[in-house]
Amino acid sequence: MRILIGKIGTAPTVAYAARELAVYLRRIDPTLTVEEVCYDTYDAAADGVLFVGRWQAECKDDRVEISVSGGCGYITGANDRSVLLAVYQYLTRLGCRWMRPGATGEFIPQKQLSAEALACHYSHTPSYRHRGITIEGSCTFDAVYDMINWLPRVGMNEYFIQMHVPFIFFNRYDETHPTATPALTPDDTARICARLEEEIKIRGLSYHKVGHGWLYPMLGEPCYGRYDPKHEITEEFLSMVALVNGKREIWGGQLVDTNLCYANDEARHKMLSCIVDYCEKTPAADYIHFWLSDARNNQCECEKCRDVLPTDQYVLMLNELDEMLTAKGLDTKIVFLLYNELLWAPVQERIRNQDRFVMMFAPITRSYKETYCGSMTGKQEPPMLYVRNQIHMPRTVDGNLALLRRWQERFQGDSFVFDYHNMWAHALDAGGYRIARVLHDDMKNLDQIGIDGMVSCQLQRIASPTCLPTYGMAM
Repeated sequence: MRILIGKIGTAPTVAYAARELAVYLRRIDPTLTVEEVCYDTYDAAADGVLFVGRWQAECKDDRVEISVSGGCGYITGANDRSVLLAVYQYLTRLGCRWMRPGATGEFIPQKQLSAEALACHYSHTPSYRHRGITIEGSCTFDAVYDMINWLPRVGMNEYFIQMHVPFIFFNRYDETHPTATPALTPDDTARICARLEEEIKIRGLSYHKVGHGWLYPMLGEPCYGRYDPKHEITEEFLSMVALVNGKREIWGGQLVDTNLCYANDEARHKMLSCIVDYCEKTPAADYIHFWLSDARNNQCECEKCRDVLPTDQYVLMLNELDEMLTAKGLDTKIVFLLYNELLWAPVQERIRNQDRFVMMFAPITRSYKETYCGSMTGKQEPPMLYVRNQIHMPRTVDGNLALLRRWQERFQGDSFVFDYHNMWAHALDAGGYRIARVLHDDMKNLDQIGIDGMVSCQLQRIASPTCLPTYGMAM
């Protein structure tokens, strides 16, 4: 049997989708003759062509549509990425499965594909806008590449590379797997990430960057993780950091854990200028994350700061950042964080341009013995009180949701949860079945808590004994 794939347009992601379709059709049925031709647009009158591409106006949110009869018809989507998602959905309906990242995780049926077997009529809009995974743990190029390659095959659409250069994650693997080759350097990691960025973009995935570590660029260098800065910490720099217990110093010796004195206009301006500069120089990133300290109970106690909620200062900075980006003509989306002290909603300040920002809810101390849905069956727990530098983090799901609800009263823009099911909790569930149930149930009910998806903060190589938790999250 002969299949003629009509690739529409010249978009790289659509071209990749057409190639993937051709490759997998041949793998399913080696007797097929599969050819590709280029078209400017969809032609309903064309005979014997299976069109792959998009000919309608682009939409940000994913949607797939498949109409194939007798080996011809169309596979399309709301955007170029959706075309790739649609190709994988079509292949799934032909029997292909991608149970975990990597070549050993795929199942490709071997069968003859008749015109009847190729028939498929299917349309689908994903339940949530954000369906992604974050780099974490101990990484190699292959492990991260396999994850990026796997995401669209199971309907996911985003990948997040933390830090400016995530040397910390690759160095963890390098330190515990010594070889005869020279040790990995931050420059090596930057080159690895440039290659991974190409893989993210060819698949049309939404690309997230940075997070913690914005104090490093204030010293003239990128954040690699929890490492000492190369540049000297000057008295001028220390004058801008938070005053805690009567001292202005690097918190615990870790710059990534240190807060600034956010009442200090110069400190705010320097950090925000670094973010604007990074946005200008990183046009490939769809979302830049602006997070504060990775530690808690270390907010500035100076006279100007001590009576102001950290989130009021945070929102002030978000508004200032929006003004600076707008002045530069940059439309970069900025992700702000609900984590540690930032879980407590602002009282005085409000985000003015809500279209600029995405709210990220990170309930890092939540219990994984209960689900989001399970916590909504009884009386709602009141939010915990905020006491400066004496906060106690909520341990229950509802305790975290109580703080989220206060934020949602003040911000009605885009949002997602940044959760940790596959970061630590899975280690207490050797078979992965219980955490898979919790994770799958949480995903089903994100709309019930007013959240539009999840970017999972998790290990990349997490498939022992199976990849059920991550696969269940995707499905």
